[in-house]
Amino acid sequence: RAARVERTAHDRRRTVHEAPDSGNILGIATSPDGTRLALAEQVEDACPVANEPCNFREVTRVKVIALRSGEEQFDMGSDDPNFAAYPGWPRFVTWRADGRGIVVEGHTGDEARAVFATVMLDGSVAMDDSRGFWLKISPSGEATLHTPEEICNGLDLSAERHELRVTELVTGRELAALSDETLSFMPQAWSPDGRELMYKTYTVVPREGRPGCTDFDPATVRWYMLELAAGTSTE
Repeated sequence: RAARVERTAHDRRRTVHEAPDSGNILGIATSPDGTRLALAEQVEDACPVANEPCNFREVTRVKVIALRSGEEQFDMGSDDPNFAAYPGWPRFVTWRADGRGIVVEGHTGDEARAVFATVMLDGSVAMDDSRGFWLKISPSGEATLHTPEEICNGLDLSAERHELRVTELVTGRELAALSDETLSFMPQAWSPDGRELMYKTYTVVPREGRPGCTDFDPATVRWYMLELAAGTSTE
């Protein structure tokens, strides 16, 4: 169904953007300086020839709108060659702290893991082909978290993460890296500015009767704060 974005001022409401009848606004965020709105919108692709049958297709569009004037300042769809590799439906939008681009997080199904794209306002797009969980992208929109999972017997829902890495989106530059085969790393929360990451660790122990599988020892849980600039952790 159509969605509407409204700006309230002095008890009056003004429509800033309204999705078409065939579209939905699935993700939305205000820019760091509060002057612009970024949104991810999904709309039906129009048939190339009027009144002729065509295959149904939905197109993801990323837009930037000036809040004061309602002017559309940026519009890129997944029908653009730079954005064509982006799969799924956009659910979350995060501005980069520098205001130069937007990170779009999407899903290819209800149970599928997230996929990411950084859409810069100069028209360039950087895809992140690794998939992660809900706190993978930092609040600043400039870093991403990697915690490769080791699944027990391929079917067990429990997973150990013996490695934690943080890299810079777009460039892929490594900002921090931790690894220990005797521990499992569990990220918990980003700081509001995205400069620190809270995580906990626990010691893994062999699971009785399940070769190759592990459990965790609750007595060994430790909490840490990882500072990205220094690459150091404090308990």
